[in-house]
Amino acid sequence: MANSRQYKPTFGIIKQVTVSAERCGLDFVLSMVKPPGFGGKSEVRDHNLVSFTLMAAPAAVATQVKRF
Repeated sequence: MANSRQYKPTFGIIKQVTVSAERCGLDFVLSMVKPPGFGGKSEVRDHNLVSFTLMAAPAAVATQVKRF
């Protein structure tokens, strides 16, 4: 995982993904779940938000897709 690109769960990223999902004709979006971790070289679990917080972004911009 040290070489893979890591996405921090931010309002902007989730909003962008939701808008893209609607443009692609998808039916629903799910919030990203990233439990906290213990650091490490990749920092894969160092940045996280609870699912309810992340779903505020799709709720703000979604017009067609369902949100779960």
